[in-house]
Amino acid sequence: MKSLTPSRFLISTHYSRYDYTLFALNFFALVFVLFPKLPILHRLRFHFLPAQSGLTTPSPSRPPSPGPKAQF
Repeated sequence: MKSLTPSRFLISTHYSRYDYTLFALNFFALVFVLFPKLPILHRLRFHFLPAQSGLTTPSPSRPPSPGPKAQF
């Protein structure tokens, strides 16, 4: 799945005849899409709205699953 985005980038660069403006646009779109897929950002949330605005992150729809059971 992660290789699909860079391959589309290379194909779009080729079909745009290496135009610098379209290359920059495609490159920033690639970074915008690929950056959140990095392992360092796993389970990390970004909050763009301040907490006092009244709009918060919705709560999960199900309770958290229990951790692994201890074996005695």
